[in-house]
Amino acid sequence: MAQDSNSVDQLYLNAESLATDFSLFPRREPASVVKGLLTEHQIEMALDELRDMEVDAYIAVTVAPTEESTRPGARAIIKALDVPVFGEVSMGPLYAAELKLNFDSANLRVGLITQDRAYASGVWGPEHHSEAARLASSYAARSMPIVTFMDTPGADPYEEANAANQAHSISRLIAELCNVDVPTLGIIIGQGYSGGAIPLASSNLLLSVRTGVFNTIHPKSLANLVRRYNLSWQECAKFVGVSSYELYKQGNIDGIIDFDPGENDRIHNLKNVIVTGIQSIEDSTKNFVAEHPEVLDHYHRNLNRYFNPSEQMAAVHASSTLKL
Repeated sequence: MAQDSNSVDQLYLNAESLATDFSLFPRREPASVVKGLLTEHQIEMALDELRDMEVDAYIAVTVAPTEESTRPGARAIIKALDVPVFGEVSMGPLYAAELKLNFDSANLRVGLITQDRAYASGVWGPEHHSEAARLASSYAARSMPIVTFMDTPGADPYEEANAANQAHSISRLIAELCNVDVPTLGIIIGQGYSGGAIPLASSNLLLSVRTGVFNTIHPKSLANLVRRYNLSWQECAKFVGVSSYELYKQGNIDGIIDFDPGENDRIHNLKNVIVTGIQSIEDSTKNFVAEHPEVLDHYHRNLNRYFNPSEQMAAVHASSTLKL
């Protein structure tokens, strides 16, 4: 027997088409919405230079800068922002804090979760992913937008980490960051490789500094997978395109910040990106909800389920570690 159309959650019926059509920057250049980003023209000029480079020159201007031992990490960048910092959490390569930023003359707190390259090159184990998930849930519970800084060659791949459920902890962090009901902004500040970076890239907006690199697998690991093609890891890196400019052109990131770690004279661009990026997410969400009444209908249904849960739903909530 066919279901009454009024009993069906219309948001679920329309979700796929809505997700395809929705954009945080509809018919607009990201740099016109978020302050501190490079323009399309600047990105195209950089792409033209990269296309004409030999492999060694390409690596020198893309991958090599992120591997320099003197490259400032997350803590140095936060210090350069010169804003009040509260609630610091330091756990080896995981560093988190609450920053007070000015949003249109109102000072609001933002939760920051970062990978600190000063410890173990920013490599996280299962305990770090689990702590990051806890922090994300805590920030969201206090209605604080979440900003993540990615700077890692990848997650800990060794036996001890895998025995402690590394894959599960990564999946849980991805689920938590996708589940929070606050704006999330991911920023690649250095290396952004593999399962170490993917969880923190689970955000509403994904941006990169100029010399940030990102890929779902490290070029050296990719070279091992395609050995039959006799390609060096450097050739693999150039072939897939790991630079911020190529990532933007491919549609893998939403914008490039006119800033690199150590450029304190341009730190205002990073600060502007965080503030206006969060504001753009909030504004786009408001407009989206206003244009789609099925979202409010879905919200009312969820309220009813929350206040009057079925036995099955109560059992799911009781057994889950996620914020449902």
